[in-house]
Amino acid sequence: MPGEATTIITSHLSPGERLLWAGRPKQGLLLRGEDAFLIPFSLIWSLPVLSRLSSRAVLSNPIDLLFLVMGLYLLVGRFIVDAWLRSRTYYGVTDRHGVIIRLSTAAEMQSVSLTSLSYLKLTLRRGGTGTIEIGRPRKSSIFGPRASRAFPFPGAHDYLPPAFEAIPNAREVYDLIVRTQQHTLQAL
Repeated sequence: MPGEATTIITSHLSPGERLLWAGRPKQGLLLRGEDAFLIPFSLIWSLPVLSRLSSRAVLSNPIDLLFLVMGLYLLVGRFIVDAWLRSRTYYGVTDRHGVIIRLSTAAEMQSVSLTSLSYLKLTLRRGGTGTIEIGRPRKSSIFGPRASRAFPFPGAHDYLPPAFEAIPNAREVYDLIVRTQQHTLQAL
């Protein structure tokens, strides 16, 4: 278990709760399937404004400026925000819960009880890295049952299932969650 993740997760556990696994998401640039659409879309969105940028008329027109800022966020900014959020995210599996701690502007902890866990989904990528969704989203969005992890915005995690995203050895962690859930349910 990585030392920093273990220390942070352990400091948020209830008395008597035992940490079984701690980890972190992949750091740095992370490309997702949605980026195959979002990157070309952001270029198409930004090109008309960028082509007029040399005339400086863009800077005096608030609508053009808004399109430029949104286009730059879609093209570059969302990757920076996503990497920053993941650099402050820690995951843990205990004998009772799946735990996600995000230390962005304030410490935020999500905890999913393994006894009431009704939804568990593993998505594997090459090399054993993967994402484990450990529950349902708290809210529905205008984008359907889930938003995109590729487009981070404030409060986006309310529209996404709690997940251990882009973790190494995801299959092993998934199996650990299943075994722990079965053990916990048998003990009841």
